[in-house]
Amino acid sequence: MKPIFLVQSLNPWWVIQRIILWGSRPAIVGALLLASTPGVALQPNANSSLIRVAAAPATERARSPDQQRLTAAAVQEGVQVEWNNSLGTPFSIRGTDLGARRVFSAGKGLRAAAQAQPETKAIAVLDNLAGIMGIRDAQQEFAAQPAQADALGFRHVRATQTYQGLKVFGGKVIVHFNQDGTAYQVNGRYVPDISVDVNPQLTPDDALGLALQDLAALGLSGGALIASPELVICAYQTQPRLAYALMLAADPPEANRWRYFVDAQDGSVLLRYNDIKFVDIYGAILSGEGGTTNAVTNCVSAGITNYLRSTNFQWLVYNYSTNSLLYPDISQTAFRTNSFWLPEDRVEMSAAVNFDYVQRYFSTVHARNSYDTNGALAYAYVHVGNNYVNAFWWSGVGFFFGDGDGTTANQLGVLDVAGHEFTHAVTEYSANLVYASEPGALNESFSDIFGAIIEFYYQPVSTNYLYPAKAAGKADWLLGEDCWVSSTALRDMRAPTNSATVGLGSEQPNHYKGPYWYSGSLDNGGVHYNSGVQNYFFYLLSAGGTSEYGGVTTVVNGIGITNAARIAYRTLTTYCYDYTDYSQVRSAWISAAQDLNSAWVPSVTQAWEAVGYGGNTLADLGTALNATYLTWYTGGNSNWFAQTNVTYDGVLAAQSGPIDDDQQSRLQTTFSGAGIFSFWWKVSSEANYDYLRFFIDGQEQKKITSEASWAYYAYTNLSGTRTATWVYTKDSSVSNGYDAGWVDQVAWAASDWAPILPAISATDGDYADRIRISWSAISGATDYLLYRNSVNNSNQAQIIVTNTSATYDDTAVVPGSLYYYWMQARNGAVITPLTAVDSGYRNLQTPTALAASKGTYTDSVRLTWTAAAGATSYQVLRSTSSDSATAAVLVETGATSYNDTTAQPGVTYYYWLTSRKWRPEGILTSSLSSGDSGWRRSMAATDKAFCDFDGDGKADPALYQSATGKWLIMMSSNFYQTTTFQLGGAGYTPVPQDFDGDGLADIAVYASASGQWLALLSAYGYMQGAASLGGSGYTALPRDYDGDGKADPVVLQQASGLWKALLSGQGYSLAQGYFGDAGYTPCPADFDNDGTTDLAIFQVRQTVMGELGYWFAALSASAYATRGWNGGQSGQLPVPQDYDGDGQADAALYAAAAGIWNYWPSATAATMPTSLTIGGSGFVAVAGDYDGDRKADAVVYRETTGTWVALISGSGWASATLSFGGSGYEPAAAFPSQ
Repeated sequence: MKPIFLVQSLNPWWVIQRIILWGSRPAIVGALLLASTPGVALQPNANSSLIRVAAAPATERARSPDQQRLTAAAVQEGVQVEWNNSLGTPFSIRGTDLGARRVFSAGKGLRAAAQAQPETKAIAVLDNLAGIMGIRDAQQEFAAQPAQADALGFRHVRATQTYQGLKVFGGKVIVHFNQDGTAYQVNGRYVPDISVDVNPQLTPDDALGLALQDLAALGLSGGALIASPELVICAYQTQPRLAYALMLAADPPEANRWRYFVDAQDGSVLLRYNDIKFVDIYGAILSGEGGTTNAVTNCVSAGITNYLRSTNFQWLVYNYSTNSLLYPDISQTAFRTNSFWLPEDRVEMSAAVNFDYVQRYFSTVHARNSYDTNGALAYAYVHVGNNYVNAFWWSGVGFFFGDGDGTTANQLGVLDVAGHEFTHAVTEYSANLVYASEPGALNESFSDIFGAIIEFYYQPVSTNYLYPAKAAGKADWLLGEDCWVSSTALRDMRAPTNSATVGLGSEQPNHYKGPYWYSGSLDNGGVHYNSGVQNYFFYLLSAGGTSEYGGVTTVVNGIGITNAARIAYRTLTTYCYDYTDYSQVRSAWISAAQDLNSAWVPSVTQAWEAVGYGGNTLADLGTALNATYLTWYTGGNSNWFAQTNVTYDGVLAAQSGPIDDDQQSRLQTTFSGAGIFSFWWKVSSEANYDYLRFFIDGQEQKKITSEASWAYYAYTNLSGTRTATWVYTKDSSVSNGYDAGWVDQVAWAASDWAPILPAISATDGDYADRIRISWSAISGATDYLLYRNSVNNSNQAQIIVTNTSATYDDTAVVPGSLYYYWMQARNGAVITPLTAVDSGYRNLQTPTALAASKGTYTDSVRLTWTAAAGATSYQVLRSTSSDSATAAVLVETGATSYNDTTAQPGVTYYYWLTSRKWRPEGILTSSLSSGDSGWRRSMAATDKAFCDFDGDGKADPALYQSATGKWLIMMSSNFYQTTTFQLGGAGYTPVPQDFDGDGLADIAVYASASGQWLALLSAYGYMQGAASLGGSGYTALPRDYDGDGKADPVVLQQASGLWKALLSGQGYSLAQGYFGDAGYTPCPADFDNDGTTDLAIFQVRQTVMGELGYWFAALSASAYATRGWNGGQSGQLPVPQDYDGDGQADAALYAAAAGIWNYWPSATAATMPTSLTIGGSGFVAVAGDYDGDRKADAVVYRETTGTWVALISGSGWASATLSFGGSGYEPAAAFPSQ
């Protein structure tokens, strides 16, 4: 949709247009969808959506009693167990010799000899851990792949989960062995309890047909079969289902490789995503890398032909272009007949240099023989497409780089982009992270990370480099900066949320599920957005620094990019697997750091804390809670973890895990015997929606919400074993604060002190300034903890004071509100249970400063007042008499304002208020407030009635074709779409007004020859109404002349000054009178702000001082007394409207020939006009408030060209234009006598 007006500065139409185009995230990233290449999107779009049709997995699978028992035994032996809570299985188990039979062992007792192959030993280890993992039969459920050795001499076996011989998509684990051949860690994703019928109802051809139908529904053509349908169990982001897995290539095939999982029983699409790995960037000129001359050595040479193909590092540059006019080497390996390539060949040269760098880096630093570890030749395809602004890895084919379009982008083969794409291939041949949701985000992040690492490895850091600036060919923490045009860079690892570097709409989150986190289905589930979290983690790990989020500061000690790169490579290639997500990747980084240098582990944990993930092993939690003597459990949708940022004791505390809407994070322990169980806790959440709750044996004891500070809580247990549980829960929408809860200093102490608790008493309205609470003193008590809540629920009560006396005056309460109180007595570390409750309140106050609008608004009388402390609602009372005894309740509202839309225009009303407060004992009501009067202005007396056809407060551009009676109206409330009406024809002129009083202008015409009026009345479904008034020699001037909210048919015989009216407020009886004479131009308007149109005329006279304009108005508010004033000259047309927004029409004149529009603001009683330049010869003035700011705009229209020009009052009189209409179409709301 094009903007209704093209303006030089922002105005309401332009704002509307921007909202339509950009919407909300992720579309706000900008116009990055390539319409010519469906599915090739550099950020989220409809063709990269990830769908889940089958039922999603249950929120959480409960761990079996055996799993809990064996896990507790393993933890006691020093084994660290971390859980996938939705599956109820561990995602990481780390300890010493996990294959040895110990107290936590289970399974069939498989043993593998020390000299056995790692693949055989891996199955035995899984059998040994079967009880903890929930495995039924490791030999039947896992297929081990060949072991992979690393630079440390460790070996790693990846095992794919199977079910009745079928691969389980969603199940894979890695068993890790150290140099001695003993298993020290198992990590991955095991799907338990699969029970699926493996006999399909559909054939492979059926599945292919359904996938092709779905692909077509996405608007994608093509659909060549790349991978034939294979029966699998799909258990990723869906309940386990028998499915056909296949892959289709849509057009263009190099950018659309769609992986499908189609239910083999019912044909539903369980999962689909585009498996092409894009780098989401625009390009730029290669001089962005510095433009220096570089040499690539040991290339292939045949006679005089020199090819860009390395003989010792596996890369080749291929010219993808088919344009022989531009290149001599189209559709083949790039070559020239000399060894020095010309400047125009720098695209090929840059690709050669950068792929040489990339291959050398992975070979030199990580001993990796190309991306597949087997010396695969890396094809770098350049000059891809026509004006193509993308780069991507096409699995099994190569790396593709477009040349850009020369406007938005140029060539893309810069170093960090090449490193990014090459790492996608490394990932595919190692971790093989699924390119969707969180695994896909990590896939993107690892590519960003190694793109930056390689840049730092080869490029110098500029000595004058100052962030957020950039320097050509210099290393920095910006991604794509050497080829970015519209802003400094594509992504910013140093500050992912910084719009100053990446541009508005391209921000990424720097905190897990924090601002800019994307949770939708586009972009394969946000792979290009949510990668920012790990990007920022890696920056902090490398460079160190301070991170602030939600008021919490985290300091990270950096280890340098060289060390961080070693950990990154080992994390990706050794510990990550297909389904690794953020909940697991932290553990993978820690494991990699422990393998390489345990001194780096603290920095790794600090950096993960800084981005929202801390430690969550059970041993960590016991230490953090100061209660290692208790057995701890954590679960829910995300585990609690130990962290150092928010603590009560300044050392460690436990924090709830990051969760989404409608999820929970749970912490649990048990204790036995008589005594006091106590702890400190706090929360930072959305008030009264997200809570941290504490339970004993499943019964809620207390809950806290909002920004609660550290608070103490104690529970007295008389006997028996109790289960204590803390649960942080979120509702289904908004998040506030840090969105977490914390627990610290858990203590369990025995005690015999058990005094008899007294009753407490709180006063009921006895004091205006306080509630007094008192109780009987308790022998042995050192002090008392007094609790208060606004509801009768001690679980949510807060400690308001620690008092040594038995009386307390609570002044921090709202008058009229009922409060509930409890007390606990304390003797040292021992605290009693709560007393019985008592309630009290202060008196309710009366609202003040009531003000009613007096003709300011056409839709209502608007009331405002000052809030009364403690009031929860207000009764508004109304009468047409000033006697409050006659007033009746109009409404009860919780706001401090009210719009009385039932008030009739022109009628004076009187208003009063009372404050109200509901209590269980009854409703408190204050005394009556002071009153005020107000009235509603007639809609028909305002400027809007000219042409507001949809009632949204904005005039609508409207045209009338007299030859046919056709109306064209651009409705502002419908994004300025054109609506057509039919009324009138030859001999009729348009006279739109609100004739039926519904607030909408009606389509209406007047026949000057016969005096016939016709109207399509909007209040009656646009039924046609008719009237007869006027005729030859009479000009139609409909307005609301009687103040009843309806326009009246009115005509003027200008030759005599005779006015005739059919007044709606008087049953459309005829009224007539003289005002004016020949030579006067009529200009009726509401000049006295009483909601009634005044008769008014204008004439230019010749005086001794020259020409002078005379205005006369018969003011309805003054019994139609005549008021006169001067202003204007010949050639000027009266265009009175309310230009200053004070509710009163301003005198105004438009000189078409000169293009001058003058108005005299009534609000300031101006003697000199405000002058505007608009229009010119051929332009007529058009009435209305087009931007809805309650001020008239200066608007003109030229029929010959259909051109509208407007000076928009709400935008500082900014100029705007519109093309609408043309020859034969006149404006429906033109001022009379034009």
